[in-house]
Amino acid sequence: MLQEWFTRHAQCEERLPEVAGGDQVVRRAAEAGHKRLLSTRFGTVEVERIAYRAKGASNLHPADAELDLPIGRHSHELKKLAAIEAARGSFESAATAIERATGTHMGKRQVEQLVQRAAADVDDFYTHTHHPRPRPRLRLRLRLRLRGDAAGALGGRQGDRHAFRGAA
Repeated sequence: MLQEWFTRHAQCEERLPEVAGGDQVVRRAAEAGHKRLLSTRFGTVEVERIAYRAKGASNLHPADAELDLPIGRHSHELKKLAAIEAARGSFESAATAIERATGTHMGKRQVEQLVQRAAADVDDFYTHTHHPRPRPRLRLRLRLRLRGDAAGALGGRQGDRHAFRGAA
């Protein structure tokens, strides 16, 4: 099913007149049918997309960004799973857990490399991530009354109770 989705996406991908990369080189030549493999939780799929080319420059694939494809072969979800499982134990047990959960076989060294790459991005993530301002909290004035059975009961003015109901 995932393979079918990627196939349909490739069929619908529109050719752009030109594409420029971070190197500022404009690529006008386009070549459809460039394929790459992607290992996912559901197995390995083949992703086909248009490559934009220029002499002396590397190919660009805008669909990779549109599809949020990772740089390597393993999907973001597999990388996340590798990091979570490796934190729980050894790389070997992480590989076993990934295979048990997804059916995708990964060697111990592959898991180790994925985790190292994930750890290398942590500082960069926190440096470049926009942290939204916290939302203002609704302030309620509530008093705790102790009853004879030592259970607490919230109380307050009548208006506070109505404000609390509206916030819930």
